[in-house]
Amino acid sequence: MKLSYLTAIVIGTLCVSAGAEPNANSATTQAPSAEASAVPNSVAAEDQPGPDDISPQFGWTPGVTSLRIVGQKFGQPRFMNSAPNHHVVYVYKVSDGRFVSCLFDSSGMLVRTRVLTPAK
Repeated sequence: MKLSYLTAIVIGTLCVSAGAEPNANSATTQAPSAEASAVPNSVAAEDQPGPDDISPQFGWTPGVTSLRIVGQKFGQPRFMNSAPNHHVVYVYKVSDGRFVSCLFDSSGMLVRTRVLTPAK
């Protein structure tokens, strides 16, 4: 199955968040192997906002802001996917035309927000 560009970005975001690698034949992720290397320091730990978190631009605080609050701001997500660790990624198209991904933990609290930029 060939993945759309947006789906591939979201799966990549999930993989970085969950420490897994994407499976090109499906829209799921696989657990990392025992030989997998450590996640680089520039990538946020699973439940940490990380250096590229843009939540403050919207007045949100990771760990405090809920899925309901984000939904009130952006409306219905364009895409949703869940990871094996019970985290969920929602992708929204915001008013300026950008796509924004919001990662939520299993309790529905915001972990981080990122802008999705197309590869050139």
